Amino acid sequence: DALGINGARAASQLLWNTDLQAEQLRRRMPDLVVLAYGTNESGDDDQPIDAYERDVRAVLGRIQSAVPTASCMLVGPSDRPVVHRDGTFEPRPRTAQVVEVQRRVARDYGCGFFDLVRFGGGEGHMMEWAAADPAWAQSDHVHYTIRGYTRLGEVVANALVAGYDGPQAL
Repeated sequence: DALGINGARAASQLLWNTDLQAEQLRRRMPDLVVLAYGTNESGDDDQPIDAYERDVRAVLGRIQSAVPTASCMLVGPSDRPVVHRDGTFEPRPRTAQVVEVQRRVARDYGCGFFDLVRFGGGEGHMMEWAAADPAWAQSDHVHYTIRGYTRLGEVVANALVAGYDGPQAL
């Protein structure tokens, strides 16, 4: 199942009806809940980072209350550079803050964390990925191409399988 909403932020879930969200999660009986947020929030310079952390904690708290036996994983933001009018790029400072918050919150809630910036090769990699031929990232320097998303899926799937211990006895 996918419940993605373009342009959403983690806090968007806090606007949802809590009881209805919990019911829908329980009906699905997930073994794993994956939340992929942070790219949009990396540009929210007007929001204090501690307020962002409270939102992420509240979202994970809701998920874990609804489906306490499900594993969870946070997928961090992509490497979304600041694009200047003259066509030059620079790293977006808040991205590293969002990554650190998500890493800490994931650890505190017993969730896995997948770092998209590290996956791509570090800060600034989206410029290289978009310029590659064939490209791994789109020219918006935010989203991957099919090639990039395919590689991401392979890496995440391999990481999940590598950490899988098999079915647990009841």
